[in-house]
Amino acid sequence: MAKSIRERPVGSGSAGLGVRERVRNREEESKSKSKRRAIERNGKGCCHHLTSTDIRQAGRECVYRCRKEEITVSSWNSALMIIDIHTHAFPDALAERAVSTLSAVAQVPTHSDGTCEGLRRSQQIAGIALSVIAPIATKPAQARAINAWAAEVNRHYDDLLCFGSLHPAQQDWAEEIARLVEDGIRGVKFHADYQDFFVDEPRVLPIYRALAGAGLIVLFHAGVDIGLPPPVHCPPARLARVLDAVPELVAIASHMGGYAQWTEVKVCLLGRDLYFDTSYSLADLGAEHMTALIQGHGAHRVLFGTDSPWTDQVAEVGHIGALPLSDEEKAAILGENARGLLGR
Repeated sequence: MAKSIRERPVGSGSAGLGVRERVRNREEESKSKSKRRAIERNGKGCCHHLTSTDIRQAGRECVYRCRKEEITVSSWNSALMIIDIHTHAFPDALAERAVSTLSAVAQVPTHSDGTCEGLRRSQQIAGIALSVIAPIATKPAQARAINAWAAEVNRHYDDLLCFGSLHPAQQDWAEEIARLVEDGIRGVKFHADYQDFFVDEPRVLPIYRALAGAGLIVLFHAGVDIGLPPPVHCPPARLARVLDAVPELVAIASHMGGYAQWTEVKVCLLGRDLYFDTSYSLADLGAEHMTALIQGHGAHRVLFGTDSPWTDQVAEVGHIGALPLSDEEKAAILGENARGLLGR
């Protein structure tokens, strides 16, 4: 930070500065102080208004407040390839309407505009190297168009990776899986609440087996969806039955195994051969319970996810960095596990 006029020693040239230059120096100093205060305090200066340069300027260990929690962001993660395994984006023509509708239903604010470019801006500020987009086909007829868009995203961007989607009611799911493989799409997302099926229904098991046989990852929305009424279509017990029926499935259970159902997660899923992602969980679990859940399941089975745009990617990186875990565990969660899973 530049010294103020009053702090500069005599002979440093301050006396000869013109009025405009002195004003400009004061303005720059004011901006710099404001940025530091923004990092250190909650309110209008919340972290998502800052650039990565702003954060670095505030010091090696920057403390800011987001959602009334004090988070420490250390520079230890600067060399990591951070991968966000769980984000959302939409085609430009649909993004504004989709994001505003979903935000209103769930009563959750957004932290980007729902476009691919908006997601890229967010992840660049957060120091995230790759974001995985997880679209949902809420109707069988939507799957082909969504998967075509996913393939186009993957061709166009190096720092975004879009999964595909299948709907359990679509008749051509086998052909669609073949297209996913041909297009190089790495996985699919199921959201059983939006798609109106229970995750362990017998009719879906052949689809899971085909996906496993094709080497595709399956990301499940797990647990409660705060924007939808009961019943919960993918609770931990049902997901455990899927793992029993299709043990070869490479599965990710979002929201630390099941949002707002973490007692059942401990009974049914902890230690099983599947990944959890951290998306939209820590604010509800708290640091102590989040850490216990990670260590109980094994940090090697946990993937960093944010559910962006529904959370702030900068804040979520900070939340993981602030957990009482070893640097090796944090590195595994923030990127190393996903790199191995995705082959990056």
